[in-house]
Amino acid sequence: MACEPAEVRNRSREQTMPQRRRERRACQPGLEERARAYGAFERRRAVRSAGDLLRLVLGVAVFGWGQRLVAGWAAAIGLAHLSGEAVGKRLRQTRAWVSAEVGLLLQVRDARWVGRAVRVRLVDATTIRAPGPSGSDWRGHAVLDLEDGALSGLELTDHHGAESLLRQPIEPGEIAVADRAHARRTDFGQLLARGTDLVVRIGWQNLPVETAPGVPLDLMAWLETPLTAPTERLVLVQTPTGPYPVRVIAASGMKTGSTVFFTITSSSPI
Repeated sequence: MACEPAEVRNRSREQTMPQRRRERRACQPGLEERARAYGAFERRRAVRSAGDLLRLVLGVAVFGWGQRLVAGWAAAIGLAHLSGEAVGKRLRQTRAWVSAEVGLLLQVRDARWVGRAVRVRLVDATTIRAPGPSGSDWRGHAVLDLEDGALSGLELTDHHGAESLLRQPIEPGEIAVADRAHARRTDFGQLLARGTDLVVRIGWQNLPVETAPGVPLDLMAWLETPLTAPTERLVLVQTPTGPYPVRVIAASGMKTGSTVFFTITSSSPI
């Protein structure tokens, strides 16, 4: 739930000036210079720093407030004294700057993953609703590269754009990890055919698997037996490019009708 203005105002008043100064120093080096270079921050008038300007941006982007509400909030916490119209003007000037800052943040690398032999990519999507009661929905599709600790792919579609493992390139030898919305046989076939491995969550009926060609596995019957530890079965998944062996892994404590995890263990058609 988004914070109400009163909640944010109280939190900000509790924050001491030394704390605010530490926050400003913690901003990525060169923040002020980049804001000026992109024309987002020119003179220290109502807004005293690029960090304060960024807080105005977050007031709109994170809390979803209108310009007048952001102006009232900024005045209440001593951040800036602006009209709603002035807030809107300053926000429009920040677009190129904020885009550049996001790009810099996405380049941050996690040293723990650098040089790993296996490259892992997390695939997911989220729904975005436009402001207003009759706003249209969009869907953001993203791929996170664990080695880089950054997004390796991002796509925005309307609400008709289905979640898919094929929206962003995932190379042979890499591992794609996704939720059950991505459990599609067509996607599996194309990725497995070129040597990509998968770890995907499935429901009990959204992806039929077989114990042998033409013999379906009854997941419900299999999971009726109480599990005291993770268990697995080698099964087949049929795709347009042929059948592939997969491991169905059920975690301990799962009940009938719950989801299970499976891992593709081979990319060679049977």
